[in-house]
Amino acid sequence: MKKLGFGTMRLPLTDPEDASSVDIKKTTELFDRFLDEGFTYFDTAYFYHKSKSESVIGEVLVKRHPRESFSITDKLPIDYLNEKADVQRIYEEQKKRLGTEYFDYYFMHAISRERFDKAKEFGVLDYLAEKKEAGEIKHSGFSFHGKPDELAYILDNYVPELVQIQLNYYDWLSEGVQAKKLYDIIRSHGAEISIMEPLRGGALADPPEEVRAAIAEIVPGASPAEAGIRFAASMPGVKVVLSGMSNMDQLTENMGYMKDFEPLTDDQLNKMAALYTVLDNCTKIKCTACAYCVEGCPMNIAIPDYFALYNKSEVFGKRMAYTGAYAKLTESHGKAADCLSCGACESVCTQGLPIASLMAEVSARFDK
Repeated sequence: MKKLGFGTMRLPLTDPEDASSVDIKKTTELFDRFLDEGFTYFDTAYFYHKSKSESVIGEVLVKRHPRESFSITDKLPIDYLNEKADVQRIYEEQKKRLGTEYFDYYFMHAISRERFDKAKEFGVLDYLAEKKEAGEIKHSGFSFHGKPDELAYILDNYVPELVQIQLNYYDWLSEGVQAKKLYDIIRSHGAEISIMEPLRGGALADPPEEVRAAIAEIVPGASPAEAGIRFAASMPGVKVVLSGMSNMDQLTENMGYMKDFEPLTDDQLNKMAALYTVLDNCTKIKCTACAYCVEGCPMNIAIPDYFALYNKSEVFGKRMAYTGAYAKLTESHGKAADCLSCGACESVCTQGLPIASLMAEVSARFDK
């Protein structure tokens, strides 16, 4: 299997303001091209694109291509379980949405120590083991956004075949994600690794000029996006690197260097990882734009978009231009100043950001 996987959390939209408005025509073109070039791995989850991602894959992929020509990874949202019966209900709903009789990979989604204990309590591990025995799940695993001690606890009690973590050259040594420590723990337990956010929601595809110049010397001829994805894919034990590709240009570029993948050397990997210090000094808010925070916001604040504008104003200093982009967003969304500090966003933030206090900083910069 080729190491580039298609992440379906950022599919093309007909309405940029509505995550559920997936553009079926463009998505079909992307999926077909991906398969035509020999790539096969697709990753989704129960609530991606406001719970439309699975149905889109069912319509565009499962109905139109031989089932054995691609693989699907889906995920069970532990937070959505209120009683044991919900495990089977959601699992069957996912199969129906996708129109498939089996999952190539099936994960517990965004697992933490607390969610892992809940999964055991609700019989999730036994249920998934039964489905695996029946052939409905070929490989098991979980995705993870927590700290190393939590991961070690989970893997001491349950060893999956595949663990999905956030890993990129910035987070490899960062104090927040601690990707190297997570990677080492997984490898010590014998599991393979799936990588999400290899470009941190696209931020590493367009880094500050100082970083861009350094990458040109480290990996001659490679764009920042290529260097970033190859960094993640070069780690031993990495089975697949996911990229949330939204247009044909992104897809074409990624496939160009991943079709006949050439790993980076150890020297290149070390030099890429050392760029963490440079980036950390440039980037104030460490948001990956996963948008988990948006759906539950009572004030409809465009949190990831505001953070992206704030970071760009920090790095590039052209604050007037970003103020205009901010004002445009507030025509259809709440302002940063509207934040109620209710905590709904912080409870689901995959990066553990203090969003309410950061919103106050965004407001101080843009609302005035």
